[in-house]
Amino acid sequence: MKPDPAGTTEEAAETATEAALVARIAARGKVGAPQVVFRFAQAVGMLPLTGTSSAEHMRQDLEGHALSLSDDEAGAIESLAG
Repeated sequence: MKPDPAGTTEEAAETATEAALVARIAARGKVGAPQVVFRFAQAVGMLPLTGTSSAEHMRQDLEGHALSLSDDEAGAIESLAG
């Protein structure tokens, strides 16, 4: 079965929009996208786990703790899950 080109285009546009949202928040906070995701998880009451054994990666993962998310930003990120 061939994929629907229109569906593929719509999915690509949605993915680009999602990436742009996270990129804007990351740029504002001077952090990376993973830090935005970690901070979002904390903001909604989750305890994110990295599973890394690298001290550098752990440090990077925790850098987002100081990032503040507005209610609108948290809501926008949450809406990405559909």
